[in-house]
Amino acid sequence: MSALRARAFPVLLGALVLPSVGGLRPAFEDHVGTRVETEQRFEMVKSLMQTYSSQGRLLDRQRVNRSSVSLDFEIELKGSRLVMTPQLVLLRGGVQPKRPLFPQTSKWFQVGLDGGIYLHGQERRRTPAHERWKQSASALIELQTETIAPAEIEDLLPDLQRWLRKVNACGSQRRCLLPRPTSTAASSTVAPAVHFTQRRSVESWNAPETVQFTIGLDLSKVFRWLKLSPFHQRSGILEKVARVCKGQSDVYGSLVALAATTLEQAKRYDSGHRCDHPKALMQPYLVRSHWGDMLTVLSPTERERFASDVLKVVAQQGIPLEADAPLWKQNFYDYLKFPETLELSRLVACRAAALPEGSTQIAQEMPTSFEGLRSMARKVLLQRRRVDRRVSSRSCGFHGRTTGARFTARKWLEAALQGQDLMSDHDSEASTKGSL
Repeated sequence: MSALRARAFPVLLGALVLPSVGGLRPAFEDHVGTRVETEQRFEMVKSLMQTYSSQGRLLDRQRVNRSSVSLDFEIELKGSRLVMTPQLVLLRGGVQPKRPLFPQTSKWFQVGLDGGIYLHGQERRRTPAHERWKQSASALIELQTETIAPAEIEDLLPDLQRWLRKVNACGSQRRCLLPRPTSTAASSTVAPAVHFTQRRSVESWNAPETVQFTIGLDLSKVFRWLKLSPFHQRSGILEKVARVCKGQSDVYGSLVALAATTLEQAKRYDSGHRCDHPKALMQPYLVRSHWGDMLTVLSPTERERFASDVLKVVAQQGIPLEADAPLWKQNFYDYLKFPETLELSRLVACRAAALPEGSTQIAQEMPTSFEGLRSMARKVLLQRRRVDRRVSSRSCGFHGRTTGARFTARKWLEAALQGQDLMSDHDSEASTKGSL
């Protein structure tokens, strides 16, 4: 994520939001000789996995002086499939390795992975329309560009094209190594093998299918940028914001417009009929900045009226939203991380709220060391079909104890004013008290 600092907190608008996952701190060790209860073990793993940067991805100082806008891209290679190792299984589940797993050949982008889905490729066509393509233990290649100024795209593209040509040289149904750096000064980490399961060239996929992007804007200019959006021109929401926020600063008007739009987009999920992730229906963009951080720029007077003004705009917009009723009435899927995958697959002892009715608890407890987790990752690979079957068969809804995840619009706004973002992985109870 990228942004600029000003009196106006930077705002990030992206095609999709992908919550950050963190690494393991050095203190992540087994508690030898101490009995640690199942619930505590999950909390220990969770607290050591999650990291959070209040500023997100920022332009460096040199770029800030040259540009008021930042860009970064996530590029999925849809035709690729990684040959999974225990380390890659952990990384796919949100556990960062002790050392980099992917060779890095460019200063413009980082090579990584994105999670696969069940019923992948052509089998997706047979998935019922109301059903989400569910998670699997597989993964594909994903590139994450550096946070750049728009003018630098022409410098990024040659490196990207060279890298894609090397990857594309791998024929179908072959196992190939990811491109390695040619310079001894560059990274020399061992590359995992990559197997392409699609016959189509990786360069033949349309950009909307493969590219997600994030734009970082100075918050004081967001309102003017939104006026250029056909979506906002059609919806008329900016005119309502201008009336409700008359006499207020551009920063305040921008925040009210973004918050009202976020609630409008969130309610769109209830009009659908399939179980999904609400972010998939956040269109045409998603606010990727943490709301609790953005609202720190408000003055005491602005903070007192903010929630009320947002709800006024929502009401004038005719959005079917009750401020004190759960924001989402329909169930939706959360994202499972590695501990929940183990629990759902019955490879470790379940927490009380996740133990299936009538089931017997198993003896294997959740490991609390990196080596222990890696050993469980080997089991996932050995029992991959079982794991995929159990994960894909779960019903629509949250995994774990997540009663507080059904927050209201008013609670979301009030929590943001207190420094929390209940729609984020960092603060959502669907993340903090259920799956990670």
